[in-house]
Amino acid sequence: MKKKIGVFIACCAVCSLTAVGGTVFAFARQGEEPSAKNYGVAPEISVEWGEYSQTDIPQAIKDTQYKIFKASAEDIYGNDVPVKTNVYLHYLEPTKAIINLENNSVTPNYYGVYTVEYKATDSFGNVSTVCYDFVCEEREKVSVVLSETEASAMAGFETPLAEYTFSNAVGKVSTAITATLQDKGIVYDLTGCDTFTPTYAGEYVIEYACTDYNLTVKEDYTLTVSAHETPVFFEEPTLPRYFVVGKEYTLPTVEAYQFAHGEPTQVTPVITAKQGKDKAETLAMDRKFVADKEGELTFTYSATYGKNVQTRTYTARAVDVGTGATFDVAKYFYSEDALVLAKASAMTVATETEGATVELINPLSSHALEYKFAIAKGGNKFGALDMYLTDSENAEIALKFTYTDVDGENGYFSVNDGKKYATAGFGDTLIRRFSYDEKTGKVTFGSDVSLTLPKTFTGFPSGKMYFSLAFREVT
Repeated sequence: MKKKIGVFIACCAVCSLTAVGGTVFAFARQGEEPSAKNYGVAPEISVEWGEYSQTDIPQAIKDTQYKIFKASAEDIYGNDVPVKTNVYLHYLEPTKAIINLENNSVTPNYYGVYTVEYKATDSFGNVSTVCYDFVCEEREKVSVVLSETEASAMAGFETPLAEYTFSNAVGKVSTAITATLQDKGIVYDLTGCDTFTPTYAGEYVIEYACTDYNLTVKEDYTLTVSAHETPVFFEEPTLPRYFVVGKEYTLPTVEAYQFAHGEPTQVTPVITAKQGKDKAETLAMDRKFVADKEGELTFTYSATYGKNVQTRTYTARAVDVGTGATFDVAKYFYSEDALVLAKASAMTVATETEGATVELINPLSSHALEYKFAIAKGGNKFGALDMYLTDSENAEIALKFTYTDVDGENGYFSVNDGKKYATAGFGDTLIRRFSYDEKTGKVTFGSDVSLTLPKTFTGFPSGKMYFSLAFREVT
């Protein structure tokens, strides 16, 4: 049996009628004396409302097929009982008329109130009846109107889709959008999209199929896509934010295509690397790169077809952490505005700059993080510390944790500038422990804050995250 929704149990009352929710009612007729085996308990009828309920039954449209909700029934022992379904016009009047039911649908030919009757009789002769009403009345015609949009585009380039308005719909509404390349018969599913990137030249029919409870209405327009010789990048490379001097890296490749013949043909981009003001060098086919000095790095990806070139430029920073006797672990914490010093068992960060940031140059595993710190006595000339966890490939996926001082003795901790959790202020020089667990979503801070992130945050997709600090209200 399917999940029961909107269940009505018929009892022993003879031909009693009870209104339920204004549009659904049930009555029972006991066909014989109560059986000693089932004590006269009538079958239980369940109407499968799906997305609807007995209080929001969709209206019907005259001369248009109307779906009837399915129903099922069980006897007192859980056995399936057949359900007979009939549809009537003027059910409670002498002129009531039965309406032809085919494939669980009817086609109302008159305006008025229609009644769907479900009747179940178990093997003991006990009968249950459940009914609901639906209305067929005159209404505006259902329609789809498309906004004006681009009628032409170039292969490989994103183009906006027309917006649509579905008017006079009944019940729940869904819309399917497709693009069909006429000469090749290729169909693209664009449902839920507001843009389209065609990869072949030709004529496309962009169709909108809007469906309500009763019917599907379609509207379309034609998009003409032309060939061209300008290469197009179809993705962006994910480069490290930082490169350690002397360490070998393999730069990622990216997909680029040219559409000179009206179809996608792959182009392999050439990568150049520039260190500071030095001359740019072209990387070999293996895309290996080693920074030999600290400073800014510039990487350029160039896709070429004939005389047409498209480029993408990205920047990063090379950091020299030293080797052997010159190795300095503090260099793994990069900052332009703060001084980071390595001590025997910890790092010391000092700044006089508002908004100063410190970032760990290597991304961490996103599975879990534990970070311990203390605020130096007499060195707490700032009001808030922001801690950020950011996906290594998508900077828009991030968590912000803020520790704010109120009066030295009291403070609070918050996530993404949300609810404030009371904790000790900056005057407390004890070591504070911050932890994050991706699997459970649990976050702890100090000894008095423990919370679980909302289920809407599902973690960092790349599996790695950058960790950084920012100092605010610096005095």
